[in-house]
Amino acid sequence: MAKTEYKFKCNKNVAENIIMQFLKANNYKELVTKDGKKYYKYSDALVAGFLEYEFQNDMVIIYAYIRSEKRPMPLDNSLIAVMAKSHYKDIIESLLKALSNSNTEILEKKGGESMEENEKKVEVPEVKEATEATEVKQETTNTYNEFAQESEKSKEGFAIAAFVISIVGLLLSCFGWALGVIVIILEYYFAIQGLKSKKKGLAITAIVLASLSLLINIISIIVSVMIG
Repeated sequence: MAKTEYKFKCNKNVAENIIMQFLKANNYKELVTKDGKKYYKYSDALVAGFLEYEFQNDMVIIYAYIRSEKRPMPLDNSLIAVMAKSHYKDIIESLLKALSNSNTEILEKKGGESMEENEKKVEVPEVKEATEATEVKQETTNTYNEFAQESEKSKEGFAIAAFVISIVGLLLSCFGWALGVIVIILEYYFAIQGLKSKKKGLAITAIVLASLSLLINIISIIVSVMIG
């Protein structure tokens, strides 16, 4: 099956730096095919997502898909694995946004230099190189921090959602109302994602509450069967 493509016009070095910082911040694993082609895998409780990229002239092309490298499933709007595809789209959104904005940033930094500024750069090349190296290092750090913060916010959101749903689920269970299987699965999924955030305590509490409501539901079913 086809892979979903995203194309951006931008500087190769800048684009590659953005991509590498995104992969690092989101804990992608680098893999290599038999023919030596690199691709990157992201995995959590809900999705196994993959990402590849290549450069063509002044364009960078991102290939994103789920399932596996040999049997890729595009991030389309079909109902097949809709939850996993939607989740993975959310994960790569910050990368796509950064790449779409990178070309404008390059033009702003490189454009509008006066002849006097250019002459100064020629006169003291060692100062220029040191300054550029510092700027690149700082920009790399900032890019990584931005991606890391986006990832952290997402995981904290999962922890909060798991906590709220688990409380509702437990209350309903106590009154004889059982949540559906899909909702219970979501409780555990959200909580597992939340374990990787600063709101780990909420996530752990959500797992405990979800387990209690599940236990109550099972006991209720057993009792109902025994009573007949």
